Amino acid sequence: MTVSSFQKKKTKTNLLKISIIALVILLIGIAFNANAAISPTERAALIALYNSTNGDGWADNSGWKTPPLAGDGFSEPGTEDDWKGIVVNNLENTVAEIISYSNQLSGNIPPEIENLTNLTMLILSDNKLTGNIPPEIGNMTNLVLLSLENNMLTGSIPAEIGNFSNLEILWLANNQLSGTIPPEIGNLNQLYELVAFGNQLTGPVPLEITNLTRPGPVDFRFNHLYTDNDTIRIFLNQKLGDDWERYQTLLNDALSVDFKTNGVWTYDSGSWTRIYIGIDPEKLCAFNTHFAMDLGTAQGLYAYESGSWSRIYKGVTIEKMSRLNKNLVVDFGNTYGIYEYDYSVNTWERIYSYSSPRDEVVDVVGRLVVDFKNLGLWVYGRDEDWFFSHWYRFYKGTDPEKVVPFGNMLAVDFGTAIGLYLYDFNTDTWTRVYKGVPIEKLTEFDGKLAVDFGTTHGLYAYEHTTDTWTRIYKGVAIEKMAGFSDKLAVDFGTVYGIYEYDFTSNTWTRIYKYQVERDEIVSLNIFN
Repeated sequence: MTVSSFQKKKTKTNLLKISIIALVILLIGIAFNANAAISPTERAALIALYNSTNGDGWADNSGWKTPPLAGDGFSEPGTEDDWKGIVVNNLENTVAEIISYSNQLSGNIPPEIENLTNLTMLILSDNKLTGNIPPEIGNMTNLVLLSLENNMLTGSIPAEIGNFSNLEILWLANNQLSGTIPPEIGNLNQLYELVAFGNQLTGPVPLEITNLTRPGPVDFRFNHLYTDNDTIRIFLNQKLGDDWERYQTLLNDALSVDFKTNGVWTYDSGSWTRIYIGIDPEKLCAFNTHFAMDLGTAQGLYAYESGSWSRIYKGVTIEKMSRLNKNLVVDFGNTYGIYEYDYSVNTWERIYSYSSPRDEVVDVVGRLVVDFKNLGLWVYGRDEDWFFSHWYRFYKGTDPEKVVPFGNMLAVDFGTAIGLYLYDFNTDTWTRVYKGVPIEKLTEFDGKLAVDFGTTHGLYAYEHTTDTWTRIYKGVAIEKMAGFSDKLAVDFGTVYGIYEYDFTSNTWTRIYKYQVERDEIVSLNIFN
């Protein structure tokens, strides 16, 4: 895999952030000296952090186990200030700072960290931490800076984070945090900077967010958030210095099926609703709370919202459709290029005009990924370090067979000889997760990857955080798949029908059984 210019950009950004961290350290203004004797409780908390994050595998763990060792297997009490990443306040004999970014920490943040109640700075960014942010962290009320960005943390932002009455900087960006923003975050009245872009946060933004009135950014780009409140919308736009909603990709919580001459139907919570009947659509695509339907050159392209259809384009042939944040992306082929359509203002903008053959066009949480065949995989969009649209190539080599969004990453099937890889946009790294028999179908659902290996081997679910494969079905051929809400929809053809699969309960439920031919199955947002 090639190293792209994206990595250089990230390196510059990290150096800038490290400089900011160093400045904050100076501003804390605590006197430090070596050989302070911290309490046994704080020492035990540090050891728990070391053990829980594979301290023996850190890039630099100097001082932690330098002989002579105590009975707990670590350097003797009073040496903690010499442990890599630990700063002790000798005036109070307490741990004041933990600074261990880019140090190859892996595993979970232990709940024992709550015992470091005098900690003012916790920096564990740019590592490989997994699991939840422990709610016990809320007991660390003296924190001024908390940086957990660029890890693989999952679960929700704990409500206990609202206990940080002294917190000034909170960095949670580029993880896999999900759930809603807790309203308790509005209690952080000393906060200057809240950065949580590049996660999988969902639902409405709480009104309490507007309590964060101190100067500095509030950045929730590249999530799945929304608001109907103009006060919140104006506040977040001002804090970001841009239209924050353009960076949100709403999660698809319903299913749409094209039953050809029987129309287009939506399925949600056990019920089917027909939203269109007429000419058989050529293509379907969901974007934001809208639904795009291509009826061909004679009829044009229509958008559906709140029970009504409106024509948004009529002209040359449409080759592909996708979404980019809240907008629709339409590929009109080599002659005319790729356009971005903003439904809210009914405007079209050409974002690519060159005559380069291309296969897939997919959206990965605010990034448009285009497979330009022999020219490689390219990304278009705004990311955390750029406030203007741009293209950059992040791969050139063997032409992929399948390209599928997977959370904030991209799943790319290069065929049996090379295997299935995940590309992480945050770290500009490739990880092979499978190599073997051919993959027939690939889609994302409920934070997992559904991989169909055919009737012989069956259908598997892959969980990246635990790197585990689970076979969830083996039997008749699968014709189509789509993820929606926290379920997987699987179409077994007209004989067997359409089923939904719930991974949590490991149950299959038939949701459609009639022998009516169908084309596409597309996930979408319910139209309110």
